[in-house]
Amino acid sequence: DVSMQPVLVHCQAGVARTGASVALYRVLKDGWTLDDALDELRSFERKGRCSPALVEQIEKVIDQASVDGGSFR
Repeated sequence: DVSMQPVLVHCQAGVARTGASVALYRVLKDGWTLDDALDELRSFERKGRCSPALVEQIEKVIDQASVDGGSFR
């Protein structure tokens, strides 16, 4: 709903979960490429880093969503 924007998403620690959730939303709901979503994640992440383990987890969720029809469960 465009009238409800902008939206702030934040977790208590503010480390990786929030960015990963938004990156997943961008890919699965907004149709972004994974690279574009990761670029955005890195631009907001502390120190501009995105761990390989986090990227691997994001890729696994995207792959599973593709198998499940592209939706969040």
